[in-house]
Formats: sequence, structure tokens, C-alpha cells
Amino acid sequence: MQLAKLTADATRMLGEDRVRYVLVSAAALAVDTLITLNLTWSGFAPSLSAAAGYVIGLTLHWVLSTRFVFAGELGSDNRARARQAALFILSGLGGLAVTVATFSTAVTLGIAAPIAKAFAVAISFCIVYLIRRHVIFPQRS
Repeated sequence: MQLAKLTADATRMLGEDRVRYVLVSAAALAVDTLITLNLTWSGFAPSLSAAAGYVIGLTLHWVLSTRFVFAGELGSDNRARARQAALFILSGLGGLAVTVATFSTAVTLGIAAPIAKAFAVAISFCIVYLIRRHVIFPQRS
């Protein structure tokens, strides 16, 4: 009962598409993290593990976002969808750059790594969401 109320309150405050975007992002991050850690623990190089996790997480994010968050704004033909996919990937890479820069700067300034990571993820999340909502998948009137 409490979770239902929390979800309803979040939807009312943030808007339905933002709540769905948070859920999609959480799922993609979980898959990214699980793949990265499992590959690393299986003996793969950390850089390869991180790259594989990121690519698979980003792919899942595209699939879920275009089905549950931005379905009404998906391009009407293959060319338009390919453009959106390319911009989606670029925005993901931009988010990665923001995360790395924010995390590195915060740690260099003496902020504890877990706090720095949370801060970096929050900033990156907001920037990438805004790019995706207003540039890649603008709402149609």
C-alpha cells in the first residue's frame, strides 16, 4: 500500500513520463552493473566488462524507452528512427562524459567516492533526460 502511494505521489509530482524514465533507467543501470560485475568476476578485463555492460545497458534503455517512455514520439519511418537511435547513443555517451567529469572532480575535491558517484549519476541523469525529452523525442502537440 505504501509503495502504491509513493508511486502515485511521484507520478503526480514528476509527471508520468519522468517516472517511467526513472524506472527504465534503473532497469538499464541494473543490467549494466550485473553484466559488468559478472564479467569482471569471471576473469574478463575490467575495461571490456565495463564496455560490454554499458553497451548492453544502453541498448536495453533504448528498447524500453521507445516502448514505455517516448513511444508517442518515435519516428514515423526507419530513417527518422535511425536518427533518433544515433542521437540516443550520443546522448548516452555525453552522459558518460558528464558522469566521469563530475565523479573525477568531486573525488579530487575530497568528496567520498559513493557520494561523488551518486552526485554524478544524478547530474548526468537530469541532463540526459532533458536532451532526450526535448531534442530527440520532443512531445508532439
